[in-house]
Amino acid sequence: MSRARTLTWHLLILSVFIGWALPAFATGFDPVVNMLGFASGMRNNDTIEWIVTFSNTGDSAGQNIVLSNTVGDGLQVDSVQFNAGTSSFNGRTITVSLPMLDVDERVQFTILTTITDANADLSNTTCVTASNLSGETCVRGLAVQALPDTGQTPMWRHPFLWLGVMTVSVSLLMIGLGLLGYQSLDVEDEFELI
Repeated sequence: MSRARTLTWHLLILSVFIGWALPAFATGFDPVVNMLGFASGMRNNDTIEWIVTFSNTGDSAGQNIVLSNTVGDGLQVDSVQFNAGTSSFNGRTITVSLPMLDVDERVQFTILTTITDANADLSNTTCVTASNLSGETCVRGLAVQALPDTGQTPMWRHPFLWLGVMTVSVSLLMIGLGLLGYQSLDVEDEFELI
């Protein structure tokens, strides 16, 4: 086999390997949706503010992105606030359209809702589709009024921690005052020598 033919085979094998290996590491457009729902209460006419953050953690920009957000049948959509793209809402469904989302770019929108039936579904579901995304990615969230009680006391609430902080603070204050007093004695001694 000639040297040119061997080199051609090596280049062919290398190009097949690169064509197979690189897509395994490339992620393309990789959408991430985070949703937080803050409820003022869980009774009729109480409000829930949903904050939806959408970002691209992939290695290429997303194209023609549509975020479809549907709140549960116990909620009524009052308004939508957003910082990019266009939005519209029809009944309980909010649609946000973005022509493009660059790598590491993030957009956020807020949905203000009112509870119409506290015994019904109070969830929120956001789904993402894009022209360069196969299928759709969905996230479902529930509103919270406060953080759950875990039964553990945070470290900053322990009385011994505060006692230690106060002891160190008073000790440093006393040392500082003592050094200031000592320094003033040295200055008086220098004036007496002159």
